[in-house]
Amino acid sequence: MHNLIEEHLDTTKCASSQDYALLKVVRDKAVDAFPDLENYRDFWPLNDMIMMRLKYTSGRARQKKARMVVGKSKSKKNALKVG
Repeated sequence: MHNLIEEHLDTTKCASSQDYALLKVVRDKAVDAFPDLENYRDFWPLNDMIMMRLKYTSGRARQKKARMVVGKSKSKKNALKVG
């Protein structure tokens, strides 16, 4: 499941920011791989799994970006002290 999400969706964005057509591609491929998902109304377990994975990956991307910004500001401060 994670592979489908990584392959088709932008993992730096949450589920609500994804292209609906791409979400549908992931759902369709997951149902092909796991036909029992058709037994659930509106594929709710699948939708929850996608939302939770994207919540995790987008949060990690935000943390990484924030660390990079903090690192850049620290290196600028150090450059000013040295120079």
